[in-house]
Amino acid sequence: MRIVSRPSRTRRRRTRGLLLPALALATVAGLLVPPAAFAVEEPSGSASASAPASASAPAPASAATTDTEADRVTWSLSPATDGVADDRVSFRYELDAGGNAADSVVVRNFADREVTFALYAGDGITTEAGQFDLAQAGVEPVDSGRWIKLEQTSVTVPAQGTAVVPFRVQVPADATPGDHPAGIVAVVRTPGQDAAGAAVSVERRVGVRMHLRVSGAIAPALEVQGLTTDFSGSWTLLGGGSLGVTFDAVNTGNVRLGGIGQVELSGPLGIWNRTVPLTAITEILPGGRVPVDITVDGVPPLFMISAKVVLTPTAVAADAVVPAAVAESTARSAALPWLWVLVVAVLALLVVNLFLRRGRWQRKLTAAVEEAVEEATGKATGKAAGTAKTDGTSADAGRAATEPTTTAPRVAAAPRHR
Repeated sequence: MRIVSRPSRTRRRRTRGLLLPALALATVAGLLVPPAAFAVEEPSGSASASAPASASAPAPASAATTDTEADRVTWSLSPATDGVADDRVSFRYELDAGGNAADSVVVRNFADREVTFALYAGDGITTEAGQFDLAQAGVEPVDSGRWIKLEQTSVTVPAQGTAVVPFRVQVPADATPGDHPAGIVAVVRTPGQDAAGAAVSVERRVGVRMHLRVSGAIAPALEVQGLTTDFSGSWTLLGGGSLGVTFDAVNTGNVRLGGIGQVELSGPLGIWNRTVPLTAITEILPGGRVPVDITVDGVPPLFMISAKVVLTPTAVAADAVVPAAVAESTARSAALPWLWVLVVAVLALLVVNLFLRRGRWQRKLTAAVEEAVEEATGKATGKAAGTAKTDGTSADAGRAATEPTTTAPRVAAAPRHR
């Protein structure tokens, strides 16, 4: 008998069969355990550099100072009455369309040397932080900045001295009712260098604001525009996610407004609710917008989260309180529990793998049984055939032994005679 040895595949098949469940269990275990925090060691020592001043950075108040010691200049700009500074912090007018007003501004030089200041009028704008600012020099005004006519656009002020510059506001006859913010700016330009060392002209500004309202119908209105939400799930199965809420608060009316509001979050069928207050918006000029971007933590993955922004208009400073409609907008964001979905998928994969292995085992068992039956049947058939052949040979031999042998008599041939 020839024996042929074959490598056993049982162990390898078992190994492959157990590899997938092991990987799945490891994945589930990894999901159940929150990731460990890690730190990166910073190299010792540090270096810092201050950013160069903007070529036209606005001063935060009505007084400003240049940076360099040699060219240090401190100055202020304020409203004036009868040639001297008064106690007003800004100019405030309410004029009819076609009306006008005359006033003056005073520039005071606190430096120990003579300084020349450039003067210009510009439109008021709202920064992204919701703060009032004036357009930079060189930006052509398109609204009330064009209505201000300065008698001088440049003035030289002696050391520790002042200079008064008269101006006139002329409102066009076709001006629309409402607020038209503007202002007057005094600029000092000094030589400087940028980060690359190139020579630049550094511009420092200080301004005084002008509140100008044209008489007529007042229509205050705020809108919540471009509301979007974005849910980010947690890296642990037991933790909630975060929801980013982004929108623009837009003044679509004709008077300046502030705003206070909140974001109302809710899950499907009201099973979870949360209210998040918003930081108050100080001021939005007519036509202006202030972007708002907040992140709310601890939001559960409830498959769908609804975010409703409620923004209530408010009066600014000494402005008369004008009733205005509350602005609202709603957006929904999918808040899927992706890690739980992954766990369920892994468990489903385990179940499918077990069923597949069970099916293969059953097929192998059935094949082995069938093979054993066929082998047993074949052996039985062969044995029966061998027995029948042996019995037939013996019978023939017996018959041959018992039967007599008959030999025909030999007859001699008679001789032939010639």
